[in-house]
Amino acid sequence: MGISFLFLRKKTLLTGMFLIIIYLIFASLALPHTGLVWDETRYISGAKARVYSIYAFLTGAPQLKICDLVNPPEDLDNRDRCWSGRPRLLQTVSGFTWGIVYYLNGMKVDFITSVIAHRLATTIFVSLCIFFVFLFASEAFGFRVGVFSAISLIFIPRFFTHSLYTTLDAAAASMILISTYFFWKGWKNWKWGLFAGVVFGLTLSTKVNAYFFPLIVLFWVFISYRDRMFFWIKNIRKNRIRLKSVPVVIYSLIFISPVVFILSWPWLWVNPIKRFIGLLQSNAKISIPAYYLGSVSIHQPFHYVWIMTFVTLPISILLFFIIGFLKGFNSVVKNDDKNIVLILMGVLVPMIFFSLPIKTPYDGVRIFLNVFPFIAILTGIGANTVVEFLEKRFRFKPFICIIILVIMALPFLFSFSNGMPNIVNYYNELVGGIKGAYNMGFEMDYWGESYIYLIDWLNKNAKPNATLYVPIATNIFEMYRHGDIGLIKERFYEGRHHLNATLQFLNSEIFEQRGLLRNDIQLVSEENKSDYYIILNRRAIIDAKYVNGSYMYPEYRMYIEKCKPIYSIKADNVPLSMIYKTYCYK
Repeated sequence: MGISFLFLRKKTLLTGMFLIIIYLIFASLALPHTGLVWDETRYISGAKARVYSIYAFLTGAPQLKICDLVNPPEDLDNRDRCWSGRPRLLQTVSGFTWGIVYYLNGMKVDFITSVIAHRLATTIFVSLCIFFVFLFASEAFGFRVGVFSAISLIFIPRFFTHSLYTTLDAAAASMILISTYFFWKGWKNWKWGLFAGVVFGLTLSTKVNAYFFPLIVLFWVFISYRDRMFFWIKNIRKNRIRLKSVPVVIYSLIFISPVVFILSWPWLWVNPIKRFIGLLQSNAKISIPAYYLGSVSIHQPFHYVWIMTFVTLPISILLFFIIGFLKGFNSVVKNDDKNIVLILMGVLVPMIFFSLPIKTPYDGVRIFLNVFPFIAILTGIGANTVVEFLEKRFRFKPFICIIILVIMALPFLFSFSNGMPNIVNYYNELVGGIKGAYNMGFEMDYWGESYIYLIDWLNKNAKPNATLYVPIATNIFEMYRHGDIGLIKERFYEGRHHLNATLQFLNSEIFEQRGLLRNDIQLVSEENKSDYYIILNRRAIIDAKYVNGSYMYPEYRMYIEKCKPIYSIKADNVPLSMIYKTYCYK
């Protein structure tokens, strides 16, 4: 068979589209009420610079050296550059979705519309992921498993949350799953194998942790074909291996993927090997502390990824996942189903990697978010196993499937009805929900999403010409103050002028855009000049200590321990961000 994807059966195509629509309905309801997060401000502003860079390259418009498309600078860590730093596929797509919305709105966009326009890029990636989860599971395990799998992915609160941000994690998770699907199809079909190389090249352009995909493939081959391994090794030693016997998909991943990766990222056009090695070295140096079980550390215990996964999946989805996981593990032992082993490797390889002391995760489940599409497929397998068991014992078979789907969706729907903070900070009943998890020492709003819910109170209650001091994730409030485009004009990032290029690209009227904060409210860089002190309840910062046991930021603790906030945002009665009167502890 050739590439049959374009000729999907009508039932499969319509079901896949229907599942995407379900996701988009909830995303459209959530997007206007979901706050900016710490990394997002950088990606949003950088996306505009990249759009201008492409525009200038194609049209001959003035191209600033700092946005040079052909010969970008070496500095990996300089975020001012249009193309250096990290893989840029998501930001490039985000720039285009923003540009389209900007154009369709008559060259004027308000702040919320502008942010949503950027976030459409992530929803596109996740929509594709939902479709391919359904398609993969349907073709490998049956139509019903496909539906269960896609539904479970849509209603995993933490994955849904990340699907709303202009950040790399959900897009990378989506592309890794799609790469796995193309590899699976390409293992026995050379045409699919060629496309697999292209898709994996684009996956590398999304986020550097796409290197998990080759490891997933490698372990799958070792486990699924272990009965042939001795024969292969014997032939290799005797130089009897025939190149034609190696699946085309392997050659495609080795030779086509790097070419696509380099072509998609102009920063790699100069010294690609040197720069890619530098990228990996830079990524390896990232060391961010996490708050876990009541303590702060940059080195997490081996059980961090396992516990965080178990306590952030809804109970119903977790139970079905365990059933699917055990079924997959049984297939590893018996070697009777290579398809489920591939899905199992998609979960185990990243989780085992992050269990090692080589590289420990942080920020909840964000760093290993790429396991969730595979978890969803195992969940679908587990749910279908339960349905098959019940069908043998009860009548009304169609209702059993409906009941299973409702059970999957209910925890999400309940949390969603209580507001986005309950989805963003979701913990299941194993730890007593959000409140129980907080009391047990689990991290809450580590990215500053809850700041947006302080804005309304400040606009209504802050005194005239009020000044705010925001020591944690200040950049979020800077964007709320000036707007994502107004921030370019104000140049809040001192010495960072990469977005000046955008000034030549955009209609000047757009700079009439305002942020969300009242016009007279100002941000200040010193506590003693402020009227209000705003704290994000990120325990990894608040509880951080030096080697001698003293707190790194004692001033935060003074406010929390000695003052009562004049306003705070809570989820399940757990404070996420608070407003204090400056120096209230004196």
